[in-house]
Amino acid sequence: MSWKRNDSKDSQATKTPGSMTPSHSDSLPPRPVNVATKPINLGKSIKISGDLSGNEDLVIDGQVEGRIDLKNHTLTIGINAKIKADVVAKVVIVAGELKGNITAQDRVEISSKGTMYGDINSPRVALADGATFKGSVDMEVSSSSSSRTEASSFQPAVDSGSSEGTEQRPN
Repeated sequence: MSWKRNDSKDSQATKTPGSMTPSHSDSLPPRPVNVATKPINLGKSIKISGDLSGNEDLVIDGQVEGRIDLKNHTLTIGINAKIKADVVAKVVIVAGELKGNITAQDRVEISSKGTMYGDINSPRVALADGATFKGSVDMEVSSSSSSRTEASSFQPAVDSGSSEGTEQRPN
């Protein structure tokens, strides 16, 4: 008994664009789940004392005391959270309570149930109706520190007809 390989085109499925069904070898492997797109959640029962840093978005519903550093990422302070920390992040959303200063590269949002006691340094700040805030806000972009120097050396024009009521600052 001999075996003959059948190389005829009839044995292979004719593939047309409308009726193509990929075989197992043609299909792509399943995509890995991208963990960075889903924020990490610290629940109500979590208590952290010390520095907290990371390279992912974070949602906190528990308690943190110390410092939170999430440069280039979003920090969401949940409605149940009680935070006593200085915060550095790209975006900070406050729905709970925060006692500390915020430095955000992009924006800070305080929701209607949010409470914040401290200073905000961010180019964009949004306070919802009903939000509680006590502190100061600096919306000057950090790259404009040179313009801050120029502004401090500004001298108002002096009216040549009268020097009364005008003051000239020394350089």
